Amino acid sequence: MNQWYELRTAVCMAGSVNENPESQYWLMSDAGPSYCWDCAVKARAEEIGLGPLLDPEKPSYLRTEYEEEYFRGIDGGTWYSAQSDGASHCFTCGKMLHYWLTDYGIDEELIAFEENEFGESLYEIAYGIDRLFELVDDDPRRSRVRALAENFLLHARKGNADSAGDQHAASATARPQPPRSDSEGNSGEDAGADASAEGRNA
Repeated sequence: MNQWYELRTAVCMAGSVNENPESQYWLMSDAGPSYCWDCAVKARAEEIGLGPLLDPEKPSYLRTEYEEEYFRGIDGGTWYSAQSDGASHCFTCGKMLHYWLTDYGIDEELIAFEENEFGESLYEIAYGIDRLFELVDDDPRRSRVRALAENFLLHARKGNADSAGDQHAASATARPQPPRSDSEGNSGEDAGADASAEGRNA
């Protein structure tokens, strides 16, 4: 296993990237926005003036002609067809979608990562960096991808350490303290009240 592959694997593990995000879909009448499947069906319904689909999970062989209209005119859904000039998200709901970067997209994503701080979603960052690992062996941009990946791993480890520290502090704060027994004595106002009571009784 070479170092390039090991680094790519480490990035995916740090972001819990176990599989690709959902594939991209788009309307055949509009080559612009990309959608997740659910939003593509809704966009198609709006396009042809239909209301919400009552049972989107119904198998195709059980659909009526009316129901089939929701799915005609939707394209995409294949892992190899989603080439993009940048990270891809559903136009409607914002969910990250599966994509491959064009050569121009690799340049743009590298610059974006290098000029901005990492965001909050380790999954999206890791998946975005994973897309950059598609560079061929002799591509001079590999050194920049390697540096970016190593910085991300440091960022992920720090985030995990901070999260563990916060959980430990919260656990310690929430832990109930055992009540003090009489043999341990009292202090402050309680001790003063006990002494006053003894004086009165004497």
